[in-house]
Amino acid sequence: MTDHKTIVITGASMGIGAAAAKLFAENQVKVYNLDMKAPAHSHPLIETIACNTSKHSEVEAAFEQVMAKEQELNYLFVNAGVHVYATLEDTAVEDIHRIIDVNVKGYLFTLKFALPIMKKQKAGGNIVLTGSDTTFVGKPSLTVYGCTKGAIGQMTKSLAIDYAQYNIRINCVCPGTIDTPLVRHSVEIYSQQTGAKQADIIKDLEKAQPLHKLGTVEEVARLVYFLCSDQTPFMTGSLVSIDGGYTAQ
Repeated sequence: MTDHKTIVITGASMGIGAAAAKLFAENQVKVYNLDMKAPAHSHPLIETIACNTSKHSEVEAAFEQVMAKEQELNYLFVNAGVHVYATLEDTAVEDIHRIIDVNVKGYLFTLKFALPIMKKQKAGGNIVLTGSDTTFVGKPSLTVYGCTKGAIGQMTKSLAIDYAQYNIRINCVCPGTIDTPLVRHSVEIYSQQTGAKQADIIKDLEKAQPLHKLGTVEEVARLVYFLCSDQTPFMTGSLVSIDGGYTAQ
């Protein structure tokens, strides 16, 4: 038997995924990062496998590569996602396909290959999906993105019921406005569209949260780690907000 536990994280080269990979690795968990981009970090326990999660065959090959080296898959963090800030009318058809391919099909493909592995294990496994505050509420110019995050919430609940008998827990973290490269990119685009200063846009985003600040990737990573830990044995099918109180309003 290996002397370490193992996690697969999709989209761990930047943002929340990168922070989660770092935290798990620091706690002696072997991390396999499935991502199309090279990681912005390095750690001896983090290994990147080039993978477009919207491609069924690439996800299958990535899991085969992981399990050729490991005897168990203890944790899974399905996190890779894309974002577009636009009304439905202003969203290109190509972007609709891209967002659904990554944020919905990519999650389903990843889960489809991970679940049978965990199902065979006596210890089961722990899975966390990345949702959003838009899993719960609507927000302007986020129809397509919000649609995919609502789907992820439903995945969490249905899968949790199906796989509870195999001791596989499945929960969902639902971040609000977190200071990530994706959010910064959206701010940049909004600034270009409206002429507003990026600093002012960030201030407005902060004011929109009851705690009057943006979340950090490290805060979300700690929640993911907690949900995967032995401290939450009775949690499954939960959608857990980490949004500064935004959806409590």
